[in-house]
Formats: sequence, structure tokens, C-alpha cells
Amino acid sequence: MKEKKTPKSPRQGVKLGQGRETTLRRRKAYRNSALTVLVLTNGIKTEKQYFDALRRRAWGNPFHVSIKNCAPTALVEFGMSEKSNAGYDQVWCVCDVDAFDVREAVQLARECGIGIALSQPCFEVWLILHKKDFRKSAHHAKEVEAELSRVLPRWDKSTLRMEDFWEGIEDAIRRAKALGEPPKNNPSTAVWEVMEVLRASPEEVSSL
Repeated sequence: MKEKKTPKSPRQGVKLGQGRETTLRRRKAYRNSALTVLVLTNGIKTEKQYFDALRRRAWGNPFHVSIKNCAPTALVEFGMSEKSNAGYDQVWCVCDVDAFDVREAVQLARECGIGIALSQPCFEVWLILHKKDFRKSAHHAKEVEAELSRVLPRWDKSTLRMEDFWEGIEDAIRRAKALGEPPKNNPSTAVWEVMEVLRASPEEVSSL
């Protein structure tokens, strides 16, 4: 029987731009300076539409987007499978904290070199940060969605209008960094880490 490979050590911190360190393990320089990234989300509408819009506009480095409607731990497990089978350099799981206990998902991601970008309580925190600073704690995603509707009355959860958010991406990154880490801080979002990976230079990424 072929011996099963043991998991690699937990990801080590690496700085990409300003802000706190990300938690990707060190890896070798990639072939032809082409980083292959998969953004995996369990948000079947808003998150998928947001990242699809980035991909179509070629914002930052090329990447792939996929969805799987499941709990955060199962999403990380699926990400592990995709990374192994498809050979992605990086896989990022973008998911909400909301009512989930995400401790197992976070630990598994760290152990297996999968990026996890949580939003506490939900992805709409990230969208609000494109328009304004947002520091009001929310116990449920509906509260954040209501705030986004006040900030952007034409917002529709089923049909995201990316033109409402393009100009605020850099502001969202800056504001998200200031909120701290999810799930501890409420509200908070780590989607900015994915954005910094997508816009990283080949030299920065090859040193991960």
C-alpha cells in the first residue's frame, strides 16, 4: 500500500502590502510567473457575483471562482480536494461566520495551507466598507443587509451591480484592515486578504 503523505506544516505569516500578516505558508517560485488561484465560496449569489465581476474585468491577477453551498468546514475540505486535484497554487475559502462555529474550519485551513477569508457576520460587511466605515456590531446577517440597503438603496441581494463598488475597493481594503480579525471582532471581514493576493506582484507572490 502506498504510504499516505502527511499534511504540511501550518501556514507561516507573510506580509502582502500593509496591514497584519496573512497566514500563507512559504512556497517555491511559480512556473512562468503565473499564479493559479481559486476563490471558493459558499455564497451562491452575492459573493459569486462579486468575484465573477472582478475576474471578468481582469482586476489583479487571473483567478478562478467556484461555489459550493455548504458549511465552512466542508468548504475548506472541498478546497483541499480542489488544490490537490487541480494543482492550484492557492485556494481561498470566502464564507460568512453568521451562526456557524468556525473554529474547526479555521484550524483545518491553517493546518492544510488553505486561505480562509471570513466575514463576521456576513459578506455584506465587505460591501458596506466600499461606501463607508462600519463599526456597529451585528448579531445577524439581516442587520448588516439592512444597513447596506440604507447606504445603497438600490442594492439587490440577488443581482449585484458591481459599478456601485469599483471605486471603493481600495477604501474597503483600508477600512477592513482597521476592523481586526473575524470571528473575534464584530463586524469584521478578511476579504481584504484575498484582494491583496489577487493584486500582488509576481515578486511578492513567489516569496510566499
